[in-house]
Amino acid sequence: MLCVMGNAQYYIHKAAHGRPKHIGNDMWDVAMERRDKKLVEKLSSAKASQ
Repeated sequence: MLCVMGNAQYYIHKAAHGRPKHIGNDMWDVAMERRDKKLVEKLSSAKASQ
């Protein structure tokens, strides 16, 4: 039963976020990941406009 619940959490998180949950991520890691994504998008849009 424990394995069933663990697998259910894995697949629910993957369906909701599009990727598996990273073990050990805290709020700082999430904030840095979000910041990095914004910077990459900003850089790619700046290069596309040149």
